[in-house]
Amino acid sequence: MKGLHIVLFTAAAVASPLLEVEQAASNEEHQVTLQLIKDTNEVSISAWNNERSALVGHSCSKVLATGAFQSHPISFEVDLNGAGNVTIGDRSYLVHGEPDKSGGISCGRIHSQVEALVNCHITLPTSRKLRSLNKRDIDQCFPVSTPDLDNLSCYLNFLLLSPLSLLLQEGLLPLAKF
Repeated sequence: MKGLHIVLFTAAAVASPLLEVEQAASNEEHQVTLQLIKDTNEVSISAWNNERSALVGHSCSKVLATGAFQSHPISFEVDLNGAGNVTIGDRSYLVHGEPDKSGGISCGRIHSQVEALVNCHITLPTSRKLRSLNKRDIDQCFPVSTPDLDNLSCYLNFLLLSPLSLLLQEGLLPLAKF
């Protein structure tokens, strides 16, 4: 892939003051990924459980506001390289890998000349009762034959689910800061 740029994705669990509902409610970690095709400005948002094994929300726009996300939508305002903000409910966060700089969540981004991905680790209350979506019922946001698509989402999945990422998550492998 020519011109691939990676901004560190931190896979550590992040406790955030997200969606301030009942303090006693238990929370679950989730990942929300925005994919942006630069030439056409087409976007998709996918919300996953933290293991990325269950898709719990999906939209072919910059806003996820259906199903369990209707009362507290998730939206992205980012540039073509994925820099910008993510809003969850009425709280806005900077796309940044460090929760103390972002406002409370951890986001990373990958971009190439063709597309950009932003992946955020967020905490949602279990009262949301998020259910797995049937992948056959998910709208195809981009044409299957999109030319020159780098398919960074496959690369992201590899990064997040690889044994190296799991070692970093558990703190068993130190991460050099550049």
